[in-house]
Amino acid sequence: MPDKVTFEVDQPTAMAVAIDEVSRQVRSKGVFKITIDFAYSLLSFDERDTLESFLIDMGGSFSEFDVYVPTRSENNTVTSTTATAAAAYPINATTLILNGIVGSLKPNDLIRVNGKKSTYVVVQAFTPVSGSQQIRIKPPLRDALALGDTVITKNVTVNVYLEKDSVKVNSKGMTASIKFSMVEATR
Repeated sequence: MPDKVTFEVDQPTAMAVAIDEVSRQVRSKGVFKITIDFAYSLLSFDERDTLESFLIDMGGSFSEFDVYVPTRSENNTVTSTTATAAAAYPINATTLILNGIVGSLKPNDLIRVNGKKSTYVVVQAFTPVSGSQQIRIKPPLRDALALGDTVITKNVTVNVYLEKDSVKVNSKGMTASIKFSMVEATR
C-alpha cells in the first residue's frame, strides 16, 4: 500500500518534453493528476519486478491505462455500481440528475460515463428522491450525455498516462522509495 497518494483536481498538467534537444508532441492539460509515493522496501520482489516492468513499458509512450482510485468520500453510501442519465445533457453541463441510485453519492465521489475516458468529481450532491439524485460535477461534461446513458458510480477508474518519461527510484542504504505521477488522458 502506498505511503501517500495525492489526488489533485484542475492542476496544470500540460507537459513539454524534449529528448536530445528534439521536442515531441505532447498532450493537453488533464484535469486529474495522481501522485503515488511509497517505500519500495514494502514491496515483495515480484511486486517490484511487476511495477518496474509496467513503468518501463509505459514510460515515453503516452500509453493510456486505467487506474482505480479508492472512493474519496468518507461518507459514501452508494451501493449501486451504475445509474442512468434522467435526461439528455449538453457538453459543458455541470448539473445532472441520475436515476437508479441506491444509497447516495456524496461530494468528492467520482463518476464516469460508460464507454468514455473522462472522469468527473461530484462537487455537490442533493438528497436522493425515489432512486434519483441531482448532482453538480467538475469539470463540466466533455461529451454530451443522452437520456438513459449509463454512468458508473462505484469503483470508478481514471484513464491516465505517466506524466514523465522515466520514474526514479531513490535508494538510501537498505531502503528505497518510488514516486511517480499520472495525468488524466482526457481524449
